[in-house]
Amino acid sequence: MKKIKTIYKLIAIAIIIAIAVFLYESSVEIFSHKATITALSVGDKAPNGNFTLLNGSTVNVNNYKGKTILIWLMTTWCSSCAQSTATIANNMTFFKDHKVKVFEIENYKDLGQNGMAIGPFIYYYAHNSSGANEIVGGISSKNLTFTYNPKGYLDIYYLIAPNGTIYYINGSPVVTINYLKQEIMSLES
Repeated sequence: MKKIKTIYKLIAIAIIIAIAVFLYESSVEIFSHKATITALSVGDKAPNGNFTLLNGSTVNVNNYKGKTILIWLMTTWCSSCAQSTATIANNMTFFKDHKVKVFEIENYKDLGQNGMAIGPFIYYYAHNSSGANEIVGGISSKNLTFTYNPKGYLDIYYLIAPNGTIYYINGSPVVTINYLKQEIMSLES
């Protein structure tokens, strides 16, 4: 009986190790070359990159040159991102009034973890908000995630000015929404 319990314990440990290795290798595959990419800074020209909208069309950052855009790369398994989705939706009137197009974009392969698909995620966490239908959801290409999120943050956003430069960078809109609003208003000055 003692041998059987020991065998079960060893099997359980082996399974846990196998799962841990799988998760590690998944994240390594996604960010295997992140060390070669430098982080973006305020004042940099916003690099071009593709993402796929929920309707299936592929667009790129340069499609929105001449407009103020917010590109928020996030993960759908992050609780702060869920709360931030509701925060963004609750503030869509502000974004619309200041002519800011908001893109909530799922990081490439959700940073190697399983999460809800971006469309249902936005609907679930923002559906009680008047601005829920104004958030433009999308899925990031590998290149866009590597370029805008080389360190693999759960979420990071960029306010991009009409001239195509990065005006403000931060994360977790649920916590930083007031700073973001201030930056949007200063951009207009």
